[in-house]
Amino acid sequence: MPTAPPWRRSGARWAPRRRATSGRPGTPTALRLTFPERRLSLTATRGWPEAEVQQVVRGVVLSRKQVPVEEWVRALATELTDLAARNASARAALAGLLGSP
Repeated sequence: MPTAPPWRRSGARWAPRRRATSGRPGTPTALRLTFPERRLSLTATRGWPEAEVQQVVRGVVLSRKQVPVEEWVRALATELTDLAARNASARAALAGLLGSP
């Protein structure tokens, strides 16, 4: 059974504002992605997104930096590109996700 790429194993998930009840989903308020050397966090605060990039070494956060959303998206694109370059199965999964051949 193949293992999931590191960015999927890391626990990228929605953090609901309240628990889902009676089959109704909660409201997504945060997206946290963990890569080998960085952690990316996008949080909705008072209706406006706050983006943070963390530098991580062996699971320890060395630095945190609040960044504009545009810079956060560029960091995400860089991490996904680097991951795809290092991992053929991740490259195939990203190609399928993005509809590339």
